[in-house]
Amino acid sequence: GSGGGGAEGKVAVAVVDLRSNAGGVLDEALKFCALFAKPRRRDSDFLGVFEFRDETVPVIRDLKKTISQLLEDRGIPRPLRRRADELRDVPIVVLVDGLSASAAELVAVILRDNCRGIIVGENSRTYGKSTIQAVVEVVGGGGDALAVTVGRFRAPRGEVIESGEGVRVQARWKGWGKVDPEGIVGELGRQEVFAKARRVVKMCGERAEAR
Repeated sequence: GSGGGGAEGKVAVAVVDLRSNAGGVLDEALKFCALFAKPRRRDSDFLGVFEFRDETVPVIRDLKKTISQLLEDRGIPRPLRRRADELRDVPIVVLVDGLSASAAELVAVILRDNCRGIIVGENSRTYGKSTIQAVVEVVGGGGDALAVTVGRFRAPRGEVIESGEGVRVQARWKGWGKVDPEGIVGELGRQEVFAKARRVVKMCGERAEAR
């Protein structure tokens, strides 16, 4: 979704709704983050670290292509790609709740740590699950499979999403009750949340550029 439309109908703030999202395929979550990551002094952004028993693997996504080019590679029709590149400069409000887990939590912290958005929730924290699992088919099990934990994910700034603790939100937004962001009202108010997103993302980016 989007909100806070600016001059000439341009998107001022984007809303990514991850409420009650239990996660999914890790690689797809990282591809999604790469679409919205904003390159500054380098052509790639650091999206985090995979920690396995015997090695640590940095996760870096190539950002030389524009969003519309990446979407074209995936076969997305031209009308849906037309304004996509605007989103690299648009602050993002990531909506979460106590059921946002796993890959959904990773998306939230990656966008936050890369100065792309703020995490907003009705609850103070998300579910809490950063383990990496592989699905292994049981031999002779008639199609049964096991989810085996093989590692964990560490966010760009070093945070590990601990089990049961989750990710702390940066702003509380109570009383939403609707999926449509236009219908959300609450403790801060929609425009106040959008204003905070713009302010936090700008300050974060300025600090990153200074390093």
